[in-house]
Amino acid sequence: MHQGQDENWSTLNGPEIQRRVSRIVRRVLFNLRMPDSAVDDVCQAVLIRLLALKDDPALEIRNLDAFLFTIARNEALRFREKAGDKLHVPFEEDQITPGLSDNLSELRRIESGVLLRNIWKRLSDEERDIFQLLIIGYDGKEMALRLGVKHDVARKRVSRLREKLRELLLVQRRP
Repeated sequence: MHQGQDENWSTLNGPEIQRRVSRIVRRVLFNLRMPDSAVDDVCQAVLIRLLALKDDPALEIRNLDAFLFTIARNEALRFREKAGDKLHVPFEEDQITPGLSDNLSELRRIESGVLLRNIWKRLSDEERDIFQLLIIGYDGKEMALRLGVKHDVARKRVSRLREKLRELLLVQRRP
């Protein structure tokens, strides 16, 4: 078992979490070609994010290091943006520190899950129903039948939902 997998992270002590966060933040900053002077600021942001997520009952972490890496990368990019460096930094497999490349798919899965959970919380019950039907692959007519509305009404609701999803995705990407 790799370090970070199947751990109950809420039972780890403060110094252990700080060491792991610091180690991972240093890797992230190296991968993003950011200066070591940002380590303290990014570590603090990661620890604050962890503290906020600690009591989330819906949060299931299968690989702590992969989860920390995702948070560290996001916080480092936010820090870089606030510092005025707007360069696009690609996140490709060949730019990941050795030992973490096997976690890339896990990182992407976690990141997608967190993003979807945050968006899901902001949708109304009706919007959630429409979203589920879209994901399943219903077309406009099938959706109208399922929702018990006219085809034009269903199309308008889908259009409004798509617009809301675009707005929510933009909000999620902002610092």
